[in-house]
Amino acid sequence: MFNKGLKKFVETVKAGRETGRAMKMPAWGGVLTDETIYQIGAYLETLAKNGANWGKPADH
Repeated sequence: MFNKGLKKFVETVKAGRETGRAMKMPAWGGVLTDETIYQIGAYLETLAKNGANWGKPADH
C-alpha cells in the first residue's frame, strides 16, 4: 500500500482492502476524519524513500 503513493494510501485507509488472505485491512473512513488520514499520510511521507510516489496529492 505504501509504495503506491498517498492517493492509494488514503483510498485504502478510508475504504479498507480485501487481500485474499486471512488478514484484511479494515475500513477506517467511518472512524478517522479525512484530516487525520492525511496527517498520518503526511507523517508516513517523511519516512518514505527518495523517489517514492508520495508527492502527488490525493483527490478528495
